[in-house]
Amino acid sequence: MAAGEGLSPRQQDRIEQAVERCQGENGLDLSVLVGDLELDDLGQFRAACERLHAALGERSRTAVLFVVAPGQRRAEIVTGPEVRRRVPDRVSALAVLAMTSAFREGDLGGGIVEAVKQIATAAGRRALPAARDKDEAAKTEVAVRSGH
Repeated sequence: MAAGEGLSPRQQDRIEQAVERCQGENGLDLSVLVGDLELDDLGQFRAACERLHAALGERSRTAVLFVVAPGQRRAEIVTGPEVRRRVPDRVSALAVLAMTSAFREGDLGGGIVEAVKQIATAAGRRALPAARDKDEAAKTEVAVRSGH
């Protein structure tokens, strides 16, 4: 996939549905960012993803952030410390592997959906915290941006 290409509306819908299903089944706070990061050195990709995760503020402790940079041929999953109890780093690594395998076959949306499913399965079923507002819990973030 060339730099600057995004997801089709159908792919975005599939990803949003997968994220919403995951949130409904186990209460995970998932966000997906698709787009190349502005970096001088791709060796800093993981650190940049961690900064994006930290920018979620208070949510970062319990959030999962998927960062997919098609033009840079990179993908990362960053989890907050409370999520790691339910989703160990090895599961995130396997989900990234599943994504990149699908990407090689030209299936950007399917790769992300499969990774979301793997994270959801690892987290197990758990109801949403009662204190969370229903509208807040249903919020799904899938950001697509063109980047160079």
